[in-house]
Amino acid sequence: MGSNVWGYNQTITGRGRKYHEIHVRLRQPTAHNECFLPYEDVAGTLAHELAHCERGPHDKQFFSIMESILDEHAELLASGIT
Repeated sequence: MGSNVWGYNQTITGRGRKYHEIHVRLRQPTAHNECFLPYEDVAGTLAHELAHCERGPHDKQFFSIMESILDEHAELLASGIT
């Protein structure tokens, strides 16, 4: 993963199946011994990559999917589910 990339989504196809493998950076790329990135940043990156499971290009539909994921996440947090 490049130093300016916070996450990526890899589509894997094999044995008649298709699935997504999501990689998310948890620490600064140049400071592996330091603290984790803020939870909100990691959660936002994960929402972005989850949206890519449904839509590839960064278009209006993609951002709508990402917003719905972020809204659901906020509702779960507000209800005490983390």
